[in-house]
Amino acid sequence: MIPWYIAAALLSICGGIMDNVSTARGMQTIKEVELSGQKVNVFEANHNLPERPTVKDIYGIKKTTVDSIYLISGIIFPPMGIILGVLRMGLAGLNEMTRRDIEKLIK
Repeated sequence: MIPWYIAAALLSICGGIMDNVSTARGMQTIKEVELSGQKVNVFEANHNLPERPTVKDIYGIKKTTVDSIYLISGIIFPPMGIILGVLRMGLAGLNEMTRRDIEKLIK
C-alpha cells in the first residue's frame, strides 16, 4: 500500500502540472483568437500570476516557489496535499473547458 504522504505528493505534483499546462494552453488559445481580430474577456484569477500570463510567468521562479510550498505542505500534511492536488486537477478541467469554448471562436 502506498503511504499517505507519497499519495499526497503525487496528487499535488500531478495537479500542479495539469493546472500549469492547461493555463499555458488557454493563454496561447486566447492569443490566437485575439490575433484573428476578436476580443476575449478572459483573465487569470490566480493572484500569483499576471492577468495575462506568459509561459515564462507560469513556469517562473515565483510560481514554482509557490508550487514547491504546496508540495512540501502536502507531504507534511497529507490530507492537504490530496485536497490541493484534486482541486488543481479540477481547475485544470475548468481551464480546458474554457479554452475549448474560446477555441470555437476561431473556427
